[in-house]
Amino acid sequence: MASRVTTMASIAAALTLLCLLQTSLADVISCGGFVKTLEGVDKSKIRVRLLTSEGNQKRETECNPVTGYYMIPIYNKGTYKFQVVAPDGYIFEDDQRQYVIDGKTDPCTAGGDINFQQIGYTISGKVVTGDAAGPSGFKLGLYTPDGKLVSKVDTDASGNYRFNAAPGKYVVYNVDDGAQCIERGKVPVVVTNAPVVVQPDITISGHLLTVRVRDEKGNKLSGATVKLFTKKLINNANDGLVGKQVTGGYVYTAKTSASGASDFPCLPPGEYVITPSFAANGVSFSFEPTSNTFTMKSENSEVVFAVSGFSTAGAVKAAGKPIVGASVLLNGKVVAETDAQGSYQLKNVKSGSVKLTAQKKDLEFTTHSIELTPSKPALPVIEVAKVSVCGIVHVDQNQLRGASISYKSSTGSIQTASVDDRGSFCFAVAPGKYEVRAVGVPPVTPEVFNVDVAAVPVHNVFFTQFKAKVDVSIQTLAGFSGYEVVLTSDQGKIVGTQPAASKVQFVDVPPGGYSLSVKGTPSCWEKEELQFQIRDSDVSNVHFKQTGYKIVVNTDYPVSLSWTSASKKNGGVQINPKESSFCVPFAEEYTATLLACHVFDQPTFKFSAPSTVPIKLVAKEARVTVLAKTPTKANENFKLLIRSDGHSDETVQSVITDGSQKFTFKVDLARAGSSLYLTPKSATYLFEPANLDVQFDGNCNEGNLVFNAKKGEFIQGKVQPFVDDVTVIATKKSDPSTILSVGTENSGSFSIGPLENAADYDLEVEKEGYKFIREAGNVYKAVKLSELRVKFIDSVTKEPLGEVLASISGIDNYRSNKVIGASGTQNYIGLRPGEYYIVGHLQEYVFENTPVKIVVKEGEIVTATLEGKRFAYSVFGKLTYLDGQAIPNVRIEALSRQCGNLQEDDVTKEDGSYRIRGLKADCEYKITPKPDNQANLPYPPFVNTVVKKEDRRNVNFMISRAVVPLDIFGKINFPTSASQPLSTKVSLWSQKQRIQTVNVIKPDQLFIFSVPYHLGDAYTVIVEDPKTKKIHTVELDFTVNNTVTSLSIDVTERRKSSDVTISFNNYIGIVLFGILVFAVLQPEKVRPIFDKLIVQGRTLKTIVESTTNSNQYAETSEQDSNVRHRKSRKN
Repeated sequence: MASRVTTMASIAAALTLLCLLQTSLADVISCGGFVKTLEGVDKSKIRVRLLTSEGNQKRETECNPVTGYYMIPIYNKGTYKFQVVAPDGYIFEDDQRQYVIDGKTDPCTAGGDINFQQIGYTISGKVVTGDAAGPSGFKLGLYTPDGKLVSKVDTDASGNYRFNAAPGKYVVYNVDDGAQCIERGKVPVVVTNAPVVVQPDITISGHLLTVRVRDEKGNKLSGATVKLFTKKLINNANDGLVGKQVTGGYVYTAKTSASGASDFPCLPPGEYVITPSFAANGVSFSFEPTSNTFTMKSENSEVVFAVSGFSTAGAVKAAGKPIVGASVLLNGKVVAETDAQGSYQLKNVKSGSVKLTAQKKDLEFTTHSIELTPSKPALPVIEVAKVSVCGIVHVDQNQLRGASISYKSSTGSIQTASVDDRGSFCFAVAPGKYEVRAVGVPPVTPEVFNVDVAAVPVHNVFFTQFKAKVDVSIQTLAGFSGYEVVLTSDQGKIVGTQPAASKVQFVDVPPGGYSLSVKGTPSCWEKEELQFQIRDSDVSNVHFKQTGYKIVVNTDYPVSLSWTSASKKNGGVQINPKESSFCVPFAEEYTATLLACHVFDQPTFKFSAPSTVPIKLVAKEARVTVLAKTPTKANENFKLLIRSDGHSDETVQSVITDGSQKFTFKVDLARAGSSLYLTPKSATYLFEPANLDVQFDGNCNEGNLVFNAKKGEFIQGKVQPFVDDVTVIATKKSDPSTILSVGTENSGSFSIGPLENAADYDLEVEKEGYKFIREAGNVYKAVKLSELRVKFIDSVTKEPLGEVLASISGIDNYRSNKVIGASGTQNYIGLRPGEYYIVGHLQEYVFENTPVKIVVKEGEIVTATLEGKRFAYSVFGKLTYLDGQAIPNVRIEALSRQCGNLQEDDVTKEDGSYRIRGLKADCEYKITPKPDNQANLPYPPFVNTVVKKEDRRNVNFMISRAVVPLDIFGKINFPTSASQPLSTKVSLWSQKQRIQTVNVIKPDQLFIFSVPYHLGDAYTVIVEDPKTKKIHTVELDFTVNNTVTSLSIDVTERRKSSDVTISFNNYIGIVLFGILVFAVLQPEKVRPIFDKLIVQGRTLKTIVESTTNSNQYAETSEQDSNVRHRKSRKN
């Protein structure tokens, strides 16, 4: 059975291949999905558009009128928007989605669907006031009949509103019942299968006035009184607002709520006077403004008042008694001082968060973080928090290093304070009774100092100390040689050492905690260490007695060790991992035996005592026991497959017991740190878990690894009549990733198992060209499927159309998207009987009357022919550099503003060629290269073309290299030859910086600048005569939009002259200027001579510069630098 079960990976690979075949054939990516509508919607009225990222339309397609399936071919990768277009009032969850179609990770290439889900229709209407105007921002709600709010909207500037709602019954009315009063009340609405327009309009008769009262910080003030005066009685005032008639009108009174607001609902338009007031705990408050005369309009309105200030008072006390002369601090600043009663006053207080406390020598006070508001002006009592307690510890100065003070309160809380190098200390505590002790020093007198702290500081706490003798006695098995006695403080510092003897004494030991131990030959003692305290007396009767010799053992794993001495004494001990030790009674030879779940390299060995060398135990293998538990005794032996990376597989057979089967094996410790993969095997049983991944750490594992086994179930069935190569697939319902697959036997029968629960699996029977109908049980009837043959031809020539992307959808959500070959024919074998819809997609062709409906019957061959009519054409061209080198991977865009922003594009190939398809006839397109580097300027920058019913070729473009020079040709027009100075200074400026300077030498009138070109840069040329001052200085501003710019600059003479002479150079400049203007306006006509003109211009520039540099007057160092820079560029 196991040999017939395929892995999920093979099925996933097949599904992936199918998706790739459907979505990315012949460099066409098919993107499709379903438009899912509500019941009763005519899907033939819905279309799906493909837009560019800029929103320009590229394609539009219809939907399958039954299933809603659509498909759009993508010929060029890029960013696109998919938009569903439906009749007005149809609401979709997302009517537009944007994706990057890259042919790799996009949903189309991955075989996914781009679906659109209709969620409802619109409910629309209008709200008007009494004068039929539409109020803006009126809040309306859409409710269920039982009053549950579904959604809410605000009306627009004309009073119109619009809800989105699923089919059902609703009620429309205003969200805030108190905000406005409407005449009609609630409007019932029923949504079925179309948008709804509510009639008649909703009319408003009154609006809500909200009065908000704030403190001076803007916080909400509750409990304030607000009075509204009006000359007219408010007839529709709701309960809670009581009007009182006064002279000249009526007054309505309200209190502000916790939100600091009071509402006056349903107020008709008119004039009102509003006045606030507030007092609390005898404190009065003033407001800004004091009152407000307000005109109510046909809209909800709001008026705001703010408190301008208030005063308050407080007290400072200790256990109810006043503290006199304490400074009161507000936010860290002293603002008052307490009087004889401990009281103080605060004036001109502003609302806000403040910190309130006090200060006085040797006292600490509580700090209150409070929020002062007009509604809560009272101040809490400032209490004494702590009082200072000070004293001295009088001991030797070298014993003060670790000294501290411990003080215990009457509640049992213990805290400590530090002692300085002179023995002084001081700490602050809350009023109460305390026990004070000196710690970290030898015993002192008194041991405890009792202090009763009130509101007065304590400064008389004093402690002193003394030193002691320590007497030790020692008893050994064989003399004292090799031993010493060590005295250690409780901080771990060795205080002193003495050679071992029967009696040992340490003197002048300060009070404190200590321990004694005997060091030397590894030995065992009744007590390895004796601890004691020195307070105010000597220490004696400290006794050590040797009981044997210590043997040290190093092992990585636990082991039981038994030993036998030469004198026939026996013993045993449990040795723990790492370093451990045990004691033997005599100095002689011993034999040791090991007992453990590990196998050691020396299970038996000898050792001698005493010994200073540890015994090293080395393990080689660890035992592992695995259990497989069964409900009852099994009749078959299970097998356990053991796998480990870098080692051969191993199989262990179990030993059967009544309730379980046991697997036992040993693992080499060289595998420590690796994983053991344990998998039990059985022909009829299932195991939980199915396998175990055990991280082997070198330790034994005895019975902790358990599999629970139970008999599995089998799915058995049959396919009839018998058909070769039928595959039966079982998919687990609770985990669809679990897939089992088998083939049928020669009789048509099949069996899948063992399974945990056969009912948890769905069966599918598959073979291309067949469908299988489930009959009784797991018996399937095989039925041969039908065939559909589709042909695509040109409607005029009747010739086959190749490269058509055929999209077919039908019953059971069947869909297929394939690119048809040159024959124009595609056969679909294995279709189930039913209705199918066919749509053809081919750039520059339209297949009319699509989708075509085809009815396929069982076992029949159905043919369909779709005729395509050409409606769009192509533009061919090439993109190169000026030297003719091809430029690949540049997008060429065709955009038609005239025909609704239609956009098509292509990317140049390796040879620089491109073909933009799908251009509609009689539409004018702007063909534009779109290089990534903006410094690469195309020439011409674009080409406009009106598409005729034929392809257009040779629409070529050239691009300059990334670094493009800007040549500025200029001519200075002097009034007369006599007015021209011998040398005229011409400077080029940009962004207030001088770029270049040249001198024009008489009789020459031309100048040239050459700088890097950047489209849109602004420059200024300044012409001046700094030496003779014969002419006026002239400044000319200009912005460049091409790589060549010509200038003509007129200058005036400082003295008047009646003669105006036009030199020969003027005519040259005018002709040159005209040629350059003509080249910019008509780039296509002068393209053949464009390069030649540039070369001649550069030659002219070289001659002029050479002449200028040889005759110019001496200029500044900056000018010389500019000239050298231009020469280096020419070279």
